[in-house]
Amino acid sequence: MRPCIIRSFGIAPALLIYGTVLHETLWVGVLVTITYILAGAVRLARFNVREFDGNFYDVPITAAGVVAALSYFLYPYISANSFIFILSILAYLMISNIRVAKI
Repeated sequence: MRPCIIRSFGIAPALLIYGTVLHETLWVGVLVTITYILAGAVRLARFNVREFDGNFYDVPITAAGVVAALSYFLYPYISANSFIFILSILAYLMISNIRVAKI
């Protein structure tokens, strides 16, 4: 089930943003896209080896994927640098140790 999640919430939003706007930024866009995908994979790997105590210790890949996919609708209004910032922050939050309560 996990490979389906990484494709749905990791690869798909990253490639959507890359294909829409980040392809204009050459290597920076490629680097940010790959970083986001790898952060999602690391997040899922860490989730599988930790014992769940009712809290997440990073932002779930599903939440990050939804934010990334919804940011696509901001394309006409914000620059490519903003998308680089959004994907970078989401990648960082997926591998951080910020405690997020399960809702």
